[in-house]
Amino acid sequence: ETIYKKIWFTAKKSGREEMLKKGLKISNFLRKLGIDKRRKIFSEIINNLGGNLEMIVCGGAYLDAKYEKGMEDFGIKIINGYGITECSPAVTCNRLDAYKLGSVGIPLPCNEIKIKDPDEDGIGEICVRGKNVMVGYYNEP
Repeated sequence: ETIYKKIWFTAKKSGREEMLKKGLKISNFLRKLGIDKRRKIFSEIINNLGGNLEMIVCGGAYLDAKYEKGMEDFGIKIINGYGITECSPAVTCNRLDAYKLGSVGIPLPCNEIKIKDPDEDGIGEICVRGKNVMVGYYNEP
């Protein structure tokens, strides 16, 4: 999110916001035709991020799908995941071969996941079982 906002802030500050918007329109149109020129069109952004950045693995907090899509529009894939410290720390992760925008992906092979008491939208408590899940806290049951 921070990188995405910084890209737009820099474009606006330098008077290149409209050029960036135009580049996105052209790039998205070409992608619909099966032509991917994102890394060429946005090479300045890519170069400012080190020149070789292809993906960012993200976790720790919810990432709005608009930032995930925004970075993907520049040619940088966001691999989103979910985890907590008690699970050492990864539970799920999106995969390049099974990528879904806005998702935290599928369970890692070491984990079993169950949604306890899901509501009509499938939202409920996430229960995780696996060798990476801690047994308990020190001096607590």
